[in-house]
Amino acid sequence: MGIGEVPLTQMATFSIWKNKEALMDFAYKSKEHAQAIVKTRKLQWYNEELFSRFQPYKTVGHWGGKDVLSTH
Repeated sequence: MGIGEVPLTQMATFSIWKNKEALMDFAYKSKEHAQAIVKTRKLQWYNEELFSRFQPYKTVGHWGGKDVLSTH
């Protein structure tokens, strides 16, 4: 499924993280994220789940005036 392919009937998120450590901290150490997972399972929000990691190699344009892949 493409990002935003069926935005009104299915949920999808896309996040850009500074590094792997920031991603792992959020996923496994965030109290708020843990609570969201519990609620999601309780409400049976998803029919299926897929978590994938991709390494961006190029950007075109800016987000909020910044190149999100820039390390400066």
